[in-house]
Amino acid sequence: MTTRIRAPKRWTRLVYHVGSLLGGAALAVAVLLEVLGRPSNPGSLVDPAAIVAGIAGATSWGWAALGVWLVIITPAVGLMTTLAEFRAIADRRATLTTLTVLLLLAGSLVVALLRGHGS
Repeated sequence: MTTRIRAPKRWTRLVYHVGSLLGGAALAVAVLLEVLGRPSNPGSLVDPAAIVAGIAGATSWGWAALGVWLVIITPAVGLMTTLAEFRAIADRRATLTTLTVLLLLAGSLVVALLRGHGS
């Protein structure tokens, strides 16, 4: 009978918790700024300079954009962390499965960005 080594999940769990908490906090700040009547000044979600300026200017849009990006990026970073944890224990099947999911996610992001620029 063989014993299977279990992948450590500490870093994956940490990435998901921190990403979710930071994203939620940024969105909560956006709602608070909106309630306080701060100017919105929406910009482009794919313009990092506009997002940074929105955050620095304490606009609800800037904080909402940060929250959205954190919520979008967290699963990808979580998958990269999971990939590293599976590689650390040499679980080839799980590593390849995680890599496949990560590549599908990256491909869907590329398609979404290309379609967004064509509109």
